[in-house]
Amino acid sequence: MLVVFTPKEAIELFGGNEGRQILDYVTKKGYGSREYLVKDEWLSEPEGQVRGVRYDLRARFSEIESLADIWRYIKNQSIQTPEKPDKILEQLVKARLIPETLRLFSPWGPRYNRDTSRIEETDAEIDTLREIRAVFDRFGESGYNIDFLLMPADAYGTEVNSLSKDFVNDYFKWLEDWTYKELGGC
Repeated sequence: MLVVFTPKEAIELFGGNEGRQILDYVTKKGYGSREYLVKDEWLSEPEGQVRGVRYDLRARFSEIESLADIWRYIKNQSIQTPEKPDKILEQLVKARLIPETLRLFSPWGPRYNRDTSRIEETDAEIDTLREIRAVFDRFGESGYNIDFLLMPADAYGTEVNSLSKDFVNDYFKWLEDWTYKELGGC
């Protein structure tokens, strides 16, 4: 099956110029090729005046489509514009086209306005864990396998928020239990 995108179609698929950039990266890594229109003929190398470019992605359409889908999801769900989108997209390409596990992490510090280290189901931490679960589910629907590291920021709790070490340790024990319950192994 021949699947071909023009730069304009790549931009439309990804919802921005990242589409052209990522398809350049995909073809550079050998998951497809770039072809050049010269004198009404498509060539693998530009020879003469190039009148057009297209990306031949061979049989990778479903992976490219899921990559574009998850990228649009990231952009739509982000509170702020993703930093270094080219590097994020490269990781998404590797995780989807090689395929390999997509590694994500989140630093996590105890909230300074807590009266207790115990985490209850009605606490904001549980809402956040459930939001993370929803993101993982969405990535899974697009064919990604997630490896997630939740990084306890205990120094943040003790040094910045001036909480006792015992409070912080207890808090993270509760968080660990809730994390396994809400996210499974991570």
